[in-house]
This record gives sequence, structure tokens and C-alpha cells, in this order.
Amino acid sequence: MQKLGKKSLSRCGLYLLPLLSVLLTGCAANAVGQNQNGAQTTSVTAPIAKAVVAPVLTPGFAVVHMVTAQRGFALYNQLPYQLVLATANGGTTWRNITPQGMSTRGGLASSFVDAKTVWVAFYPFEYQKNAAVLGTSDGGKQWTPTVLSGMMTRDDTSPLSALSAQTAFLLSHSRLFTTQDGGVNWSQVCQFGSSKEDPKLFGNNGIRFFTPSLGLLTGDGEPGKKAPWVYLTRTGGRTWQPVSVPVPSAFTGAQAQTLPPFYFHGGEIVLPILFTQHTMRNIVFFRSQLPVSTHSIWKVSTPVVVDVAAGNTTHGVPPMSFLSSQTGFLIGQQHGRNHLEQLLYTENGGESWTQLSANGLFTSGQITELDFVSAQIGYALRRTSKQTELLWTQDGGANWEIKRSSVGSP
Repeated sequence: MQKLGKKSLSRCGLYLLPLLSVLLTGCAANAVGQNQNGAQTTSVTAPIAKAVVAPVLTPGFAVVHMVTAQRGFALYNQLPYQLVLATANGGTTWRNITPQGMSTRGGLASSFVDAKTVWVAFYPFEYQKNAAVLGTSDGGKQWTPTVLSGMMTRDDTSPLSALSAQTAFLLSHSRLFTTQDGGVNWSQVCQFGSSKEDPKLFGNNGIRFFTPSLGLLTGDGEPGKKAPWVYLTRTGGRTWQPVSVPVPSAFTGAQAQTLPPFYFHGGEIVLPILFTQHTMRNIVFFRSQLPVSTHSIWKVSTPVVVDVAAGNTTHGVPPMSFLSSQTGFLIGQQHGRNHLEQLLYTENGGESWTQLSANGLFTSGQITELDFVSAQIGYALRRTSKQTELLWTQDGGANWEIKRSSVGSP
């Protein structure tokens, strides 16, 4: 299972069009950080940002990621703090695995690798407070902390991309950092925009690495230039190659927001792109095979209208969850504008979508996240005026019920 938003992981009428690549660009790189306190903590210097205004957090679940039907993780708002939780019984009980001593009064970014490997980045709301990145490979019993001098930005859709317990990448203030030793040491591999040839970041950026050398960078792109903005690296982030994604004729001139891709074993990727035209927003899924190149073929899904209510989702990304390049779930409007959002299902890569008759708990405009672990078992977050609740289904989304959960101590 994979989904977009606060985490990202190792998860039509068809148009067959070539992918075009342009000039290879490079980034300024330098080593940063040093081993401290017996290789337990490293310090990485990052620019001090402007003060971040703390958003109004809704009590309850903020992110849920189930690795299996029984085991998974969540980010949880227990005001004024955010917690990292783990479950081994399908979400009935949750264990608090938040690193002790860490200030979690702020935001969280996360990347979940498997049932035991988690990376989280804490960024505080208070001005000039340090942020930190931590990784665990034993389900949260022990964490390797890295202190960041300065604050991370909250403007990125997916700033953290982990491949294993040893290897992770972090995007922070137009800089790309990586660790290859489980977070003991970090190095800066790229400073975007440091030269005319470098890609410049303009907001809602995300990174997704598939191997230690191969990855994609996505985002809003340069204001005024409406083409999808995607860059490819084959050098672990040191150099970046712009790629051109074929835009369906119906969206020529539309403003594009490229989201981090889903990745599946065998090298298949699904690249979601939001197209905004006047006041209508559509999402289109582009499928291809890694490594993308000049000769790549993109298969383009049928567009789906999405109408994301302000404040209901992170960065305006519609809730979605894909099990494979063919099978996925999405909150959208099957019959176009001015219709209620529905839970939609595809088993042919988005060539066609089926509306699921979800029951009353699955209310339009209140669902903030989807997470399916199989074609039958799925989880969702529903935001109400008082809290965010965990829902689950055992029949492929036709019926939902509130998952009564308790949050315990470490």
C-alpha cells in the first residue's frame, strides 16, 4: 500500500507518448555534520527560516500507515504535542513510540519503510528552535537522532524519503541531505538553485528515491510556467535531469502540481499530477517504468475531478491509496463538477473508475487520508469539528466503521 501526503513509501483511455529529457544539471555539494557523543548525535547546519505559524491541530490521528492488516504506525495529535504510535493488532491499541526527550511540539514529517523501520523529522513552531531527524529499525525501541540547527520548512509535500534502516534523504530549505549509516552521519549532496543550471524549488516539493542513486523531485514548478515539473537524478542527488511529461490536450495551459510518485516492485511508477484550470481541479495518473528516459512510454489515466476542501488535507492533495500500478482508491467526483465527492476504485490503472457505495460514516469533505492494505481491508481518517477519527473497512470500502482505539504508554 502506498499513499501521498505526509508520508511516502516504497506504494484510461491510454495515450502512448514518449518522455523527453533535457540537459543534465548539477548541484553544489559539501559534507556536513560530525559524529558526537559516541556517534549518537550529529549536527547539520541549515539556514534559519522565518518563524512558522503553528497550524490549528485537530485532536486525534494525523497520519496512518498500515504495513499489514495488523501492524502499522500513526502520527497522533495529543495537543499541544504530536506523537508517533505503533500498533500490532490492527489499530485497536496503539503504543506510544515517540522518542523520549524529544520536543514534539511542532510538525512531523515521516517515511515508513517496513514494520520495524521508521524515519521521522520534527520541526518546531517556535522561532530558532532546533529540528531533528530520527530513525529506528526496531519499531521504536531505539532511535538514532540527528539535530538540525535551524528549522525545516512546512511547505513541502514529502520532504523525507527513506529506503532502509541505513539510507534516507531529507529535503530542507532548498538543500538535499543524505545518510548512509542509519543517521549517524549526514552530508549535503545538493543545494538547489546555487547556479543557473540547477533546478529551483518553488513550493510543495517532494522527493522520492527508489535506489541510493535513482530518484525523482516533484513540485509546483516556476510561477508562470505551467508544465509539469519533474526532475530525475541518477547520481544520488548530485545532478538532476529535467523530464517532460506529456500533457493531455484537455489540460494544455492548466497549472500543474506534480506529486511524488508511487513505486512498486518491478520498477513501475505512478506519477499523480493535479491540473487546475479556472476553478476546476483534475487529477491524472501517469504510469511508466523505471528508469525513465528519452524512450519511456507514459500511460495516461482518465482524469478525475477533485474538489479538496480548504484545511481538510495536507497541501491540497486528495486522499488516495494504491496497492499496485493497476489497483487504487481515490476520493473524487466521478461525474464531474458540482457533484459530491465519492470513494472511487480502479483496477485498470485509472482507465475507468467505479464509485463505491460507502456508508454514512464516509462523508464527503471529511476524509483526509486513505490507506488500503488489500483490496478488502482499508483505513481512513475522518475529520470532524472536534477530532480526527480512524475508520476501517473489511469489504473493500462499501461499509466503514469507527475503529475504537486506545493510545497507551511506550
